[in-house]
Amino acid sequence: MNIKKKVIKISIISALIPILFLGVYGYFLVKNKIDESEMEKIELMFHSQKSEFNLIFNKSKALLDLAEIIVNSHDESSDHDKNLNLMLNNIAADNVEVKNIFWGSDKGEIHTSNLNLPIDYDPRSRPWYINSLKSKNNNLSTITYEFMDGKRGTTITKKVYNKDGIFKGVIGLDLNFCGLEKKLKEFALGKKVTIFIVDKFDSIVIDSAKNNGNLLLIREYMKNNFPVKFSKENYSLRDIALSTDISRIKIDTPKGATIFIKEYIPELELLMIGGIYEHELTETAHKIIISSLLFTLLGFSITWIIVNKFIKKLDSHIKIINTLIREISLGNYKNDEKKLLEFISEDSELNTIRKEIEALQISIEKREINLKNSALIDCLTGVYNRKGLELFLTKAKEKWYLFDDYSFSIIIFDIDNFKKINDTYGHIFGDKVLKSICKKFIENIDENDHISRYGGEEFIILLHNMNRKEGFKVANKLKKLVEKIDFISPIDTKEIVKITVSGGVAEYQKDLDIEELIKKADMMLYKAKNSGKNKVMC
Repeated sequence: MNIKKKVIKISIISALIPILFLGVYGYFLVKNKIDESEMEKIELMFHSQKSEFNLIFNKSKALLDLAEIIVNSHDESSDHDKNLNLMLNNIAADNVEVKNIFWGSDKGEIHTSNLNLPIDYDPRSRPWYINSLKSKNNNLSTITYEFMDGKRGTTITKKVYNKDGIFKGVIGLDLNFCGLEKKLKEFALGKKVTIFIVDKFDSIVIDSAKNNGNLLLIREYMKNNFPVKFSKENYSLRDIALSTDISRIKIDTPKGATIFIKEYIPELELLMIGGIYEHELTETAHKIIISSLLFTLLGFSITWIIVNKFIKKLDSHIKIINTLIREISLGNYKNDEKKLLEFISEDSELNTIRKEIEALQISIEKREINLKNSALIDCLTGVYNRKGLELFLTKAKEKWYLFDDYSFSIIIFDIDNFKKINDTYGHIFGDKVLKSICKKFIENIDENDHISRYGGEEFIILLHNMNRKEGFKVANKLKKLVEKIDFISPIDTKEIVKITVSGGVAEYQKDLDIEELIKKADMMLYKAKNSGKNKVMC
């Protein structure tokens, strides 16, 4: 029997007895559990908001990795600088949370999707650049401040080094929290208390209402109640976030006691704070007790047995809800699904909650998988990037040591005279050449093999279950197919442009590092180039 049917049954019985008395008895028996359950619901909502921030942070991290790859592979000529600005703009335009994405070099150059910067803008003098340099490692660093449009937000930065480990500059992106701020304005814990988010300097970054007064209340509370712990007299809210012994704060105000709860977001160094008036937690229970006191004396002796049964059933359902909330907040719902199904019937309202949670988890998992895959793909050609190449080569090497009959080889291709092609016909034509050659490679290799863009016009193909000689045959076949492609000149449509490639082949041998394998293939490519190009050497 579901909850609704149980309520109807109790209501019928209550036609003969003082139903409001049941509320009085129930209030005293389960008051604390109701209060705790309400707070757990609020904390679950906070965890949900934190998950949104975590998704944005993970997505931002992947975008910075992508921007780092683009920055490390771009040429510093003026045409390439324009192309870099365009690529950064494309990344920012495709992500609504990203307000701006930028690259500041150690030489004072700035590349950004924001074209409204002053002419004399020097990134090295900006807070985001300086803050990134102060970080003790290469991990991401964050800073929040007011942007040019007057909105506050968070900037995430990352130091960039070239392949030799030399510092090149800082990449970063500005996160726009307008969408989340709008959600918070629609999301209220109680009738009057709202949510706000502060950074490590106690500046309000997101405010669903005017919460400056609540900020001052909390700081004053800390000053009065923790004089030793906060003896430096800065009373930063960051101390609350990092203090495990401060889980909730109860502050008496002229309008009533307010309970504040916190949720620290360490990735962005933000603290989310929200509160609710204490009387709102027990408002319903108080109304019940006041109304039912009139019937207490009349119904006590008659309804004692019935009320006890009702309270036991009510307590059982509260335990179910508490179990659901606790397991969801800990992320253990999937592990305890069978246990939960034992007391959730098919016609129960709680069954709907379970289905919604399952759908939400599947959606989050799909988004995470798509985000991870996008970080491995070259945005121009659609083949894997260098990061993807390293992943597949590492797996192939592990497989080589596991299976005696497994071998693998690589082909490194370089487009002959590609700089001249770009200079003569333009970069748009050059991009078309890169995409067409990649398409030809994909159509003529085994579906289990992998193609990666290694550099500007260099590509590496991983061939599974092939030795050096077999790889040489495949490389020659691909080279000849490229020769047959007819490219129409963008300058003169009657002119047919022919493109050739040179290649080097190497097979993996015992105790060989991945870098050494690529170096062997690169040496063969160098020989092919020096012997007249349009050749493959192994």
